[in-house]
Amino acid sequence: MRGLDAKSALRASPRMATVARAALLVPLVAALLGASGLAVAATLTGLALATPLLVIFSPVLIPFVLAAVLLASGLLASGALSVAGISALTWAVGYVWRWHGEGGSGVTGMVVQPLDQGLKCHGVEREGTAAFVGHRRPLPRDIDVASA
Repeated sequence: MRGLDAKSALRASPRMATVARAALLVPLVAALLGASGLAVAATLTGLALATPLLVIFSPVLIPFVLAAVLLASGLLASGALSVAGISALTWAVGYVWRWHGEGGSGVTGMVVQPLDQGLKCHGVEREGTAAFVGHRRPLPRDIDVASA
């Protein structure tokens, strides 16, 4: 006669496998439920013990918390504004360098200069282009209907 071990018994009957899994999970669930109950009890006990101290020291704690919140928001705003400023300066330096690289002479090359009646741009003939560097042709949505 052949002996039965746990694996062969569980493979033989799927219902037995479900019962075995449930039997193994019940103690685990009970232990976790007990631990969460202890955590809630400890939290409530700590809150009950700390409430009188919070009430006594609230004239000191409330201004301290307010000052801490204002300090933290000021530091965050300062950091955000410095990142924005550095980004703006980086963009401006790149803008000047880009114009300098296109044959302009630094900042003076960025002055809007008229083209040959708006027909040439970088040596390329264009029809209906803008009259100045950096300007664009008006789009149909830009035309004022009331004055037309």
